[in-house]
Amino acid sequence: MSLAVFFNIFSLLIFIKLIFHYPIIDTLKITKSSAILYGVTLFAINYYFLIAGDRYKNILAEFSDESLQWRMWIGRITLAYEIGTYLVFFLSLFSLRL
Repeated sequence: MSLAVFFNIFSLLIFIKLIFHYPIIDTLKITKSSAILYGVTLFAINYYFLIAGDRYKNILAEFSDESLQWRMWIGRITLAYEIGTYLVFFLSLFSLRL
């Protein structure tokens, strides 16, 4: 999920640049190393809040009473969101070259 958040934020910055012709990415001077550091920070935050200390077991227990059909439906929506996020991100990167 943190990879999707990372892609969403950078896609938003790219769309701001394309729509408003405001070079927010150039203004922030985002380098490859700072983007990687930002991504690693997102992963670390998600790890701390979800995985460290077995917090994920509490989340699983909270949603364990859901039906299989409902979980399948939510899983499909989540998968569509993830695929859409990747598509939007990579399409926005290709649009920068135009």
